[in-house]
Amino acid sequence: MGEKDLPLCGNSDEIRLYHYILDLHCIPDEKKFTGSIIIFLRSPSPGQTGKVFSVRDCVLFDLKNKLNYAKDESINTQENWELKLDCHQLEISKVTELLLSNSLIQQLQTGSTHLLEQMRDCYLECSTCTSESCLDYVIEEWCLKISKRNSYRPDDFPTVIKIYYSTKPNGKSLRWCIDQDGNKCVYTAGMWINNRALFPSQEYACLSTWQSLISCDSDYYPLMSSDLEGSRKTNSKFYFESATPVPSFTLCIAVGKWDSKVLAPISESFLSKNAKQFECFHDTPCPITYCLNEVLPCTIYAPTSRLQLVYDNLKFTLHRCVDVLKKFLGPHPFYRMDIVLFPASSQDLAFANPNILFLSESFLSNDYRFILKLVHEISHSWFGLLIGAKDWTEEWLSEGFATFVEDLLIEELIENENPKEIREIRYRMRLSTLKSELAHTDKNLQALRPNKGEDVYENEEVKFIKNGMNPEKQFTQVHYLKGYFLLSYLYEYSGAESFKLFLREYVMLYHGSMVNSKDVLTLFFRMNPQLEDPIKFNDTYLYKVWLDSAELPECLTERLDENNTLYKQCLEAEKFWKGLKLRKSRKKRKIDFSQIRKMNCFQLELLLDLIIRWTSKRMNTQCMKHLNEVYRFDECNADIRHRWSELVIRTDYAPAFDELRNFLLNNQAMGVYLYGEASILGSRRLKSLVIECFRAIEDEMEEGARKAVRVMLFGEE
Repeated sequence: MGEKDLPLCGNSDEIRLYHYILDLHCIPDEKKFTGSIIIFLRSPSPGQTGKVFSVRDCVLFDLKNKLNYAKDESINTQENWELKLDCHQLEISKVTELLLSNSLIQQLQTGSTHLLEQMRDCYLECSTCTSESCLDYVIEEWCLKISKRNSYRPDDFPTVIKIYYSTKPNGKSLRWCIDQDGNKCVYTAGMWINNRALFPSQEYACLSTWQSLISCDSDYYPLMSSDLEGSRKTNSKFYFESATPVPSFTLCIAVGKWDSKVLAPISESFLSKNAKQFECFHDTPCPITYCLNEVLPCTIYAPTSRLQLVYDNLKFTLHRCVDVLKKFLGPHPFYRMDIVLFPASSQDLAFANPNILFLSESFLSNDYRFILKLVHEISHSWFGLLIGAKDWTEEWLSEGFATFVEDLLIEELIENENPKEIREIRYRMRLSTLKSELAHTDKNLQALRPNKGEDVYENEEVKFIKNGMNPEKQFTQVHYLKGYFLLSYLYEYSGAESFKLFLREYVMLYHGSMVNSKDVLTLFFRMNPQLEDPIKFNDTYLYKVWLDSAELPECLTERLDENNTLYKQCLEAEKFWKGLKLRKSRKKRKIDFSQIRKMNCFQLELLLDLIIRWTSKRMNTQCMKHLNEVYRFDECNADIRHRWSELVIRTDYAPAFDELRNFLLNNQAMGVYLYGEASILGSRRLKSLVIECFRAIEDEMEEGARKAVRVMLFGEE
């Protein structure tokens, strides 16, 4: 096992964690949660053993360097069967078996444990049990092993156990930081270790319902990715639950001094009437808690100083985006949506969870680009959460689908523009980005299906996800872009209406399930048998050219219609600015800007990309000044301001250094690349500026970004 591989330790093939109850107290001053988790166990159902997931690189290894043992070392734990749970950086203080009454045991044995509404009170009553018996446990770096004396098989092991523990301030599953109003807050970070530093669980290929009791000081308010809004049980304790069985890594928590505002639709025209027109293929009652209301309940949570900003950006767009997605994909798969504003130090622009969507200030804007990015994030409710990936290395099943949906719905979301031309411009920019990504990304991270679809599930001790902890993964967009281009390729082959029907069928068939690439192609060709060609277009061809190869498919070309008006306007503007750049006249001449057409946000992105491609430090100051005056970059979205900042660095344009400083300080999720550009291309003054910015926010930055920038600026590991 390499240092970049992520261990998988949970033995869910032998025993299955089907429900858990968290009871935690948040202590912001100490940067930790303390409390307990109760887990409910049973034997795997028929068909759940054996090939539970598909990971070709699951290599067996022995975990060494045991960190902590239960005190009684006279027990030979190797003779007893062990429950193995995934965890990391947790302080375990005690593990016990709950000695339940006969009536509770009977309810657990006979009740419909997959239906939380029928078992809610039973589970909560179990959590009040005070009769306990200590169990032996071993803590390893990535695993908690629990055993009971004279318990030699999974069937002999307790069905309900309680783990007392605390999180650590440096645990990577949580981000403790300061919000925009100077208040302490915490949220689940979406790191590569998922929630292992928040609670022990069976992380891989295991779906569980859950309940949670969160307590905190009275001026703090907790939020979770639960089906219903948190209800206050006492003055300081809030209750949450998920009746939908979900993987443990989808649980999300945030605690802060939020202000809140309900986000209602501005217009009835946003609301579709077809939310209930959805056919479920489940043989048993559907486990998904769909929102069948016309209006998806939505509340914004943010620091007081930013609440109105978030509200103003979302009030005309969020319900419209949800409604358009519902028309194509069916009802929203979660009952509500809370919008939470990230602290400025977050390295994520957005982060989708069941019932909660995190957004950063850099994400917000009032243009079409924002609408499409918002659609991307909301679509993860279907692609990534409602339908997950069996093999975590096939990230395109989430990000590729979400990226493709952006362009699929342009006609529905963007008015007074030519959707076909916008799609072509975005296609061109994405292809350029993908080529650059492939040129600078590790080959091991470039294939959409690194494991080539091979299923490996050996009933042995430990496995791992290849490259699961590779830090490069957080900076690459390969799975977003190659996945988008593959789906665009299938879309072109099948036609628009046929492909939309395929997406709808895909959601109806696989909702609440985990899938792999083979499932996608099998359904596609089952619905489009007339398209299959034994040589040029079949699943074997798609595996070889698109999914299993690290190369760029030869069929990917810049497909721009020569009559694309929006693109022509970009080329005309590029020609104008290029000519202005080359002027060397000493006399001040009046420049005619009347020929410069007003551009939309997509055109501005492309224009700046074109200018960056040929510019150098020889670009004169006057040209940069006029460029900024014409397009007013300080009023544009963060993607455009990022490109403008790159141009400022490349031209060493001192009058805009303050804009660059503000961007680096206030858009930390987008600034890492700019530090690298400045360290390579910048003047001494410019390098001093970015070092000053880094020093100002270094302590707030996430570890991965901080290390990356430090290497860029100082060459330090």
